[in-house]
Amino acid sequence: MANPEAERRCSRCYTLYPPHLIGRAFRLDRVRHDASCRTKVVCRPCELTARDRKKRVNRWMVKARDVIRRHAVRLSERWPDIRTPDDLIRIYGWDAERLAHDAEFQYQNGCSYCGEPYQDMGHGLADITLDVQNPESRPHYRMNTKWCCQTCNRKKGALNPDAFESDRQIYELWSEHQARGYDPVTDDPASLFYRGNQPA
Repeated sequence: MANPEAERRCSRCYTLYPPHLIGRAFRLDRVRHDASCRTKVVCRPCELTARDRKKRVNRWMVKARDVIRRHAVRLSERWPDIRTPDDLIRIYGWDAERLAHDAEFQYQNGCSYCGEPYQDMGHGLADITLDVQNPESRPHYRMNTKWCCQTCNRKKGALNPDAFESDRQIYELWSEHQARGYDPVTDDPASLFYRGNQPA
């Protein structure tokens, strides 16, 4: 029979771990005490399961808070009144609940710029990002931001809305042209006019 003094039991799931696993099974620097001052030692699998469960329940809130935190760091370089995430919330209306609601709605309806469904992109919540539409203007949440896919956000970069829309139209025309099957190496440009592409 094993020596109970040398084993350790998780206070949450009651799994009994043998001595050779205790160092990996527990974070010994995170020992908690309950109201009666008894030691409460929770194993790492229980800790991870609790964190994952919390993220699944509040995944849009986790996403919203992360977006606020990251944008506060980046926008503070341009706007001196943004020093902390709280400044974005208080001054510019970046309320986490509002962001979470809008992001979830947009995720169900596709990218605001290209219209691609997020479900087809394959990376879950990592595919949806928040774009500050005009980097030259103050980042008011309801007036100067838009949820979009990561690809479109990268393409847009620091472009203003007019430049980005021009680029979008250029690539849309190019894509339509490619869909008609024109090969610039082998086809004569004049042949386009015989494929139903007559100028008005």
